Amino acid sequence: MWVASNPLKTVAACLAAVAACSLGLLRFHQETNMVRLWLPRQSDFVLNNDWLWKNHPPDLRCAQLTRTDLTPRPEILLFTSTSISQNDFF
Repeated sequence: MWVASNPLKTVAACLAAVAACSLGLLRFHQETNMVRLWLPRQSDFVLNNDWLWKNHPPDLRCAQLTRTDLTPRPEILLFTSTSISQNDFF
């Protein structure tokens, strides 16, 4: 009954409540790093991972081989094994 008789006060109270709840968005930060999202900041893994990203960024690290053919041929396997043993790709 009060809402129907005081529509402007009701709208003003709703807008004030929305504005008060929206104040938290001023400090909103979307975290995209899964390590920081799920692990404590002072854990050994996080500290080691931060050091690795600082000293050896991902664009400097080679961690994959590109496969061009699904059929493993002997010459490809021989090349791969010699490359890995000689660390040619690092």
